[in-house]
Amino acid sequence: QIHMKTMPAAMYRLLTAQEQPIYI
Repeated sequence: QIHMKTMPAAMYRLLTAQEQPIYI
């Protein structure tokens, strides 16, 4: 499952990957 509480920023990056590049 996706750890929203653990890495909220990471998941947000993945969701917005289509608009902007992912940099974790």
